[in-house]
Amino acid sequence: MEQMEKEAISKAEMEVARKEREAKKKEVRAKRKAFRTLCKERNYFCKTEEVPVQRMSDLEFLCDSLTPEELESLTETLKGLSIEDGNDIFIKKVNDERDRIEESQRRMATQQDSGVTFDNTSTDYDNWENEEMEVLVKAVNLYPPGTVKR
Repeated sequence: MEQMEKEAISKAEMEVARKEREAKKKEVRAKRKAFRTLCKERNYFCKTEEVPVQRMSDLEFLCDSLTPEELESLTETLKGLSIEDGNDIFIKKVNDERDRIEESQRRMATQQDSGVTFDNTSTDYDNWENEEMEVLVKAVNLYPPGTVKR
C-alpha cells in the first residue's frame, strides 16, 4: 500500500515537472516568435534588399544564443525605435553576443590546456598491493563486461 502511494506521488511530481518544462518551452517559443515578427515587420532593420539574408542568419543566431529574458528585453528595446536606430542596436547586440561566445570558448580552451595532464610513463596500478589486485580480478570475473551491475 505504501509503495503504491510513493509511486503515485512520484508520478504526480514527474507530471508537474513535465508541465513546467512544457510551459517554459512555450514561453521561449512565444518570445522568439515575437522577436522574429518584429524583425520581419521592420525588414530586419535594413534599407537594402541584399542585407536581409545575413540579418536573418543573425536573427536566428540571437534567438539561439540569448536567454528568453534577454530576447524579450531586446524586443522591447527595438519596438519603439526607427529602422536606423534599430539597425545600430541589432548589429551591436549580434557583435556583443559573438564576442561573448568567443571569449567563453577561449576561456574553455585555456582551462583545458592548463588542466590536469597525464604522465603516461607511470601507472597507478604499480602502487597497488597484491591483495588489492586479486580482489579486483575477482570482481571483474564476478561481473563480466556488459553486465548492469559492473
